[in-house]
Amino acid sequence: MLFDLISEQAEALVHLYASCDRAVVYPRFGGARPVVFRDRFTGRDHTPPDPDMRAFLEITAANELDALAHNADLAERYGRALQRLFLSSRDLLSAAVWDACSRQLGQYSSDPDQSRASN
Repeated sequence: MLFDLISEQAEALVHLYASCDRAVVYPRFGGARPVVFRDRFTGRDHTPPDPDMRAFLEITAANELDALAHNADLAERYGRALQRLFLSSRDLLSAAVWDACSRQLGQYSSDPDQSRASN
């Protein structure tokens, strides 16, 4: 069991990350807070606490930026959508993660000021 290797909190974050119905949840980051989360395993909506949503986004950003850095085809295919996702959830990202998103995804921005700021 994962819990035997990591803390209960870490296991809960792993489950939150794995259970995300991204097609439903990602667009919700552009709307009101708190973000309502849909569990893809159960189909149920719930509202995770703000620290959990922040952690979810930080994990998501780390994973997506790493994948795009190693696969140019994925970057071309998903870069713009991920740039919009992280821009719409900027208030939930740490400064360091937002900086990484801006640097790597700024080229996909339709905002010329953001594109220049990320170069």
